[in-house]
Amino acid sequence: MLTGTIELLRGQTQRRLDMELVGEENILDGADVDDPDSIREIDYIGTQDSDWYSGKFLRHGQDVHSLPEVPAIKRLTTAKQDYKKLRLGKDTLDFRRTGELQDMAKPVYASENIHSVDVRLAVMKKNTTALKNLLHDLKNIRADGKEIPALIIDDEADQASVNTVNPRSTKESRADAKKRSTINKLIAQLLQELPRAQYVGYTATPFANVFISPDDSEDLFPKDFLVSLEPSSQYAGGRYFHDLGVIDDDAKNDSGRSNEAAFVRDLIADGESDPQAEDQEIRDALDAFVLSGAIKKWRQANLEGFEYRHHTMLVHESVRTSEHSELADRFRDVWAQAGYSTPAGMARLRSLYDSDFRRVHDSRAEWENLPMPERFDELKMAIGEAVNDITADTDPVVVVNGTKDSDYDAMDFQLRPYWRVMVGGAKLSRGFTVEGLTVSYYRRRATAADTLMQMGRWFGYRPGYGDLVRLYIARDVVDSKGKSYDLYDAFTSIIEDEEEFRDQLRKFSELKEDGRPVVRPIHVPPLVFQQLPWLRPTGTNKMYNAVLQYEGDGGVAKDFNSLADRGDGSRNRTHLEAIAPLLQGLSAPATFWGANGRDFTARTRVASAQEVLTALRQIELVSKDQLSPTVAMMERAIREGTLDDWAIIVPQVGESYRRAVNGSEISIGERQRRKDRPGYAGSEPRHRTVLEVVAGKPGMERKAGDAADASATSTRGALLLTFAFDPVVTKEEAAADGRPEKSRLKRSAWPDKIQPEDVATLISLAMPYGSAPRGRIGFGVRREDEPDMAIVDSD
Repeated sequence: MLTGTIELLRGQTQRRLDMELVGEENILDGADVDDPDSIREIDYIGTQDSDWYSGKFLRHGQDVHSLPEVPAIKRLTTAKQDYKKLRLGKDTLDFRRTGELQDMAKPVYASENIHSVDVRLAVMKKNTTALKNLLHDLKNIRADGKEIPALIIDDEADQASVNTVNPRSTKESRADAKKRSTINKLIAQLLQELPRAQYVGYTATPFANVFISPDDSEDLFPKDFLVSLEPSSQYAGGRYFHDLGVIDDDAKNDSGRSNEAAFVRDLIADGESDPQAEDQEIRDALDAFVLSGAIKKWRQANLEGFEYRHHTMLVHESVRTSEHSELADRFRDVWAQAGYSTPAGMARLRSLYDSDFRRVHDSRAEWENLPMPERFDELKMAIGEAVNDITADTDPVVVVNGTKDSDYDAMDFQLRPYWRVMVGGAKLSRGFTVEGLTVSYYRRRATAADTLMQMGRWFGYRPGYGDLVRLYIARDVVDSKGKSYDLYDAFTSIIEDEEEFRDQLRKFSELKEDGRPVVRPIHVPPLVFQQLPWLRPTGTNKMYNAVLQYEGDGGVAKDFNSLADRGDGSRNRTHLEAIAPLLQGLSAPATFWGANGRDFTARTRVASAQEVLTALRQIELVSKDQLSPTVAMMERAIREGTLDDWAIIVPQVGESYRRAVNGSEISIGERQRRKDRPGYAGSEPRHRTVLEVVAGKPGMERKAGDAADASATSTRGALLLTFAFDPVVTKEEAAADGRPEKSRLKRSAWPDKIQPEDVATLISLAMPYGSAPRGRIGFGVRREDEPDMAIVDSD
């Protein structure tokens, strides 16, 4: 088991495996539990681990060492010690020196032997010394590596193991690159030494394969299976904290319907010009930390089944470890002035309880099983207890920035309850669980314009306090180039990408009749680039071998709004001319009903499948390959007789939005291009609902109205056409964020006559459900002579 690069993470992983897999009998290895001298040096029992003594470690119920048909587990690493050279103890690793083989003439993996040999378990950091030690011992035992079955589990596989590159980062530390290259080679050697090994890589990002450097990835690029794991219902991830997709304006401030309204609190103060305002935001976050801790204390004291051993707050403002101590001192100063035992402090917490925590809790039925006190006064004693626990070590703040293992000494969650404010974050080893994390304070200074890929530390399991989690995040960060961006919106965009991609992987996570998976890791890059065309492979002389040939999901609406920058407007003109025939002969306006009972007016017509194909073949998005797999799927559906025609749906808004452009009257929106990527945001939920009803998606409980019902047939798709005003970008706008100012997009600023170059055409469509009821996807390769190679040489 390969973990991260910090010993505490390795120890945490070792402990979880020991608790849930290895079990007490294998850990004790025959030691007499009643003899203090025998157990003094044994993990957990010798360190008075509370979970050991409360019976939380697995018990097999019998002595596994006395059962020849049951393999024992021999631990080559311990809770406090990574793999070291075994020296005189190499027999522990040597299957041929321990008397385990039933037939010495046959290999370890032979059926006569495999069921009698014990398992060897090593939980190791991705560390050159540990990996070299293991390789040294494997080469110096009697057993041949070729006969040893092995399972290598690589946790956070895109960290340290493979030679990854970050497409969003312009600079990369040479030392880090060299370190990853060394680990990459050592793991490759381990696979060579154990050719029967199965390699399983785990990563939180489904795009990991795309970030593997094509120049260095041949040895560890996963090749066979890709599985998207389903988190439990208790996991609070991207969908829990973010509003994915477009939500109605009237829901944005409703904590019952908006995750942002429920959990997110804005940081907008400019610490340079107004440090007092920033201190007040810090105090607000600390208040939430104290109050949420008090609510935990109240629940634990008043009802059975609620236990909160840990309560933590994570503060991340800079990636520079040198600044963490200064930031920690600032939080200490604000804490010292907060006065939680004073009337003023209590008044603030009372106001926060009534206006925030109580209101948010009551807004959702899902939290009815999480009790809240009727009156704030019931919390007063609990507030004192929470403050006492937070200051149990006299200091409420600890710096945890990962520069050395000693940073973590005070943060061993196994030893005792831990209630602290932790300053650090970016260097906190990925995969390490911050127990009890309830409040996050996330603000990047202007000089910290690094990647957002290390994201979502506020994600995780929040048993019994999902209603108390709060994210304080900067909404107006100015980078080193003077550009402003919203951190929460940036995170939301990344999460939307990952969630959509996970949905796609789930759709195709099945096996063909021959037992092979529909989607393999080799297929991930073209899928990613079809969804995220602005990401490109790196490496000048390499390219990804797989090609996405066709893809479709019957009855599911899909947006194609990733338009390239306007430029001279010629693409806008081409697109408008391409769809102009589809706008001819539109019906009189009809009413359609979409999501949340919201209606809209649209003009419609039926167009042949060939008419739509002709139009879509002329649409060029930011990547030429983005639309082509869908067009190919449409061609297949036409040949198979599952697609005959399309319902063209063109929403119509107020008269002041309507303009005659290129001979057609269209309704033009005041939409702004996205800041974080090319093109525009997706279609509205009400529009998507109607597309899916017309396309025949089953299980659609909403009624889209008589007009939608009249438009639907089993072989008809639905195509939505909307338009946005897209004027030339001025020099000043280009220097800012590359988009027209919002004021220039308002109808009052439009010219009397709008040219085709100034209108962006936005397309959304849903294939007929019958054309791909379970989703269909097909891949090809660039090099047919090397079909299993993930990376091939460029032509």
